Amino acid sequence: MERKFQLLGGMVLAGLSLASASAFAAPISSWGFTTDSGFIAYRDTNNSTAGITGSAANARLSGENGLISLQTGGSYDFSTIGDVYSKLSWGTPAVPGGGQSSLSVGAATNGSVSGVLTTNGSSVPTMSVVHNNFPIYAPSLRSATLFNILKLDPLVPDLPPFDAPALMFAIHYLETDNVLPCTVASPTPCNDIFVIDVAGAGFNPLDKTFNQTFEYPEYGFYNAKLLVAGVDVLSDAACRAVGVANGCIGFTTVESEANTFNVSFSITDKPFETPEPASLGLIGAALALLAYRRHTA
Repeated sequence: MERKFQLLGGMVLAGLSLASASAFAAPISSWGFTTDSGFIAYRDTNNSTAGITGSAANARLSGENGLISLQTGGSYDFSTIGDVYSKLSWGTPAVPGGGQSSLSVGAATNGSVSGVLTTNGSSVPTMSVVHNNFPIYAPSLRSATLFNILKLDPLVPDLPPFDAPALMFAIHYLETDNVLPCTVASPTPCNDIFVIDVAGAGFNPLDKTFNQTFEYPEYGFYNAKLLVAGVDVLSDAACRAVGVANGCIGFTTVESEANTFNVSFSITDKPFETPEPASLGLIGAALALLAYRRHTA
């Protein structure tokens, strides 16, 4: 009887494994992609749009006139948006021959970049985020919303292309007064501060990436990983200076320089999961117990 039970149990487990394996087809191993980005909203320090000039309009987003699905659920209505710019400029130059400050996302290609990558392969470069941080007179940028949509084209196997749900990057910005002491240590007082909040994309503090999980029906779940060089968890002082809670994510920029942050992209076959605080506590307790046992052995 016991052997029959073991055999039956093995058959059930094998059947479950086979069912799980057959739930999805062979994974997608190669992708073509096009990412389109542009600013759909922005405000200056006077809570107006008058002090900001947009340029380098993204063709796809500027041509949208309907609803685009969002990673957070629901959709965003483009019917009244008009031009969606990949570069914002502001301020009156404060030095002779100086230029305006600006923030751009792939402005050289109007916020559109295409490429090819492999699942679980190396990340590929996409566009650059550039902040021309020049001395200016106010008004300056205060906040902006960057819209990003990712079109994916499975190459191996060859499948129909699709749009992943779009992401919206909420950007909060502080143009510092360059008066010592600086909130953020900097070679040329004082660094300006950007805070980024991406609804629907988890931030991994280990590899500094934004992560977006998506599904291709019958081919499983995948994770799009976006690395913006220089983005990290900011100091509490920097978060407070911008007026947001501690633990904020972002970057800072050096005064009187064109600050460039390269962006790269990869796809894995492992959906991103953010550890719960309770789980992190259990892991910490387990490591402490292990260390104690080694110490007392």
